[in-house]
Amino acid sequence: MKMAAVFVSMAVLCAGGAGPVHAEPGQSLRWQGDFLIRYQQDERERSSDSAHLKYRMRMGTLVTMNEELTFNMGFASGTGGNPRARTLSFGPSSGTTALYIDYAYADFTGTGIDGLVLLAGKMKNPLWQSHEILFDNDITPEGFGLVYGDVCHPLFVTGGYFILSQTTATLYNPNLSVIEVGSSHVFGNSVEAKGAISLLQTTNVKGQSLTYSSGSNSVSDRGLSSEYLTVVSDWQMIRKDLGLTAFGTYFQNVAV
Repeated sequence: MKMAAVFVSMAVLCAGGAGPVHAEPGQSLRWQGDFLIRYQQDERERSSDSAHLKYRMRMGTLVTMNEELTFNMGFASGTGGNPRARTLSFGPSSGTTALYIDYAYADFTGTGIDGLVLLAGKMKNPLWQSHEILFDNDITPEGFGLVYGDVCHPLFVTGGYFILSQTTATLYNPNLSVIEVGSSHVFGNSVEAKGAISLLQTTNVKGQSLTYSSGSNSVSDRGLSSEYLTVVSDWQMIRKDLGLTAFGTYFQNVAV
């Protein structure tokens, strides 16, 4: 089936600074948000064409408790809690829509190691990726993470332990452990290059039927057919003077 899509989007970004209301002495409160409206037209070869008006709203706050601890909270439009569905179609009949928790996490820098940040909660994805081939940008994983990146050194390291599902039937809940090591470089005034090697290891997902699974051929009637140990190589190069970006990703599940 051949399908072509046409997108026309308009986005509005809003941001606000710290204010005295709701902020205790020594603390600061910042808010930000954006609104997107989009016209989407789908042209299909074997079925009727369709057109949609869609919108998305996101808003969030950042509360700085002190020099070492920050709380981040965000809300977004969505459909039934689907982690990949922030954009909604207009209708039906001007009904109201739900607002979901998009992220809610804390970051802590008081480890004594410059450039190291510890994360806990439902967080923005800490892994760097050149594009969305592995993770949709809307996905906000839940668990614990760490990010190391010193401004004086091109090396960066990211790690995480994310809960995929929690059930009362077992103590061994499905989870995902990740480690990423990468480096970034600037060549002259116009070229930026960045690359990373990642390892993603699942535990206790074999035989599980995870909510919002893509339903690919790795799923059987008894759930996922295997564990995953995925090796990822990701790179990106930006030529700022020409406005060009080149990127690529290679990944393989070496557990099967």
